[in-house]
Amino acid sequence: MSSGFPAVIDLNVGGRHLTTSLSTLTKYPDSMLATMFSGRHPVTQDKDGRDFIDVDGDVFIHVLNFLRFEIVPPPGAAADVRKYAEYFGLHVLKEGITMAHGTLEKLYDRWRRGFPDYTSHLEYVKGEVRKFKIFHGIFIFAYVPPSVNVMVVLRMKVVFMGYLGLI
Repeated sequence: MSSGFPAVIDLNVGGRHLTTSLSTLTKYPDSMLATMFSGRHPVTQDKDGRDFIDVDGDVFIHVLNFLRFEIVPPPGAAADVRKYAEYFGLHVLKEGITMAHGTLEKLYDRWRRGFPDYTSHLEYVKGEVRKFKIFHGIFIFAYVPPSVNVMVVLRMKVVFMGYLGLI
């Protein structure tokens, strides 16, 4: 390759060892990653010869997955990945996160505004769940105030399952 890098790149990203292709890292020519692996600048290597990137590898894997498959990270990782997108000059990733998760947050906000006293009910449920120890399985405690209809109960279940990371 004209950049001096092999087609397959071994990375040490904050202690996490990852392997990817040079074409993945240079997919967006205006990004910092493309500049780093252009051959114009030296890249620091670890003691085993892996190219070193000093960021959290557990967050960076989402950046790599975007470069590979053009998928945005899950909501729980979106804020951190958005910061990395900004840092690495991956504006298309930043915009993708904003579009995907910004729209979802707007829908959640709209739904929460329609749920009477949402925050206090959610905090009550969280407090009750914390009282139980979970060993071999998942215990779901449901609190339903008498004034809430069945559709709201179903919505609460979906939100609560999301809180537990089940959906």
